[in-house]
Amino acid sequence: MRQIEYLTKDIEDARGAGLPLPPGVQLHLGYMHMLVGDMNAAMVALGNERAMYPESATLIDFMLKKKRPPKPGENPQSESNQSISTPPPAATSQKGTK
Repeated sequence: MRQIEYLTKDIEDARGAGLPLPPGVQLHLGYMHMLVGDMNAAMVALGNERAMYPESATLIDFMLKKKRPPKPGENPQSESNQSISTPPPAATSQKGTK
């Protein structure tokens, strides 16, 4: 995924220049790693985000809870176990109807 490459390069460039990362950069990188199934890299990036910006903990905990694998006997498509990569159902548009 190209976003992982770009984010990783941006993070390395910022560190090399001694610049702080803005909030959400590590979170975004962690999310991208989650989408491709690399949970180890995701946990590193999310841990870095949490360390730099403790106020992100609530969102990170929510993301990790939603990404957990199904329990034995649990329907993997149940609402409580939807992957964070699953977009919410689109609202139907009433525009143009009379």
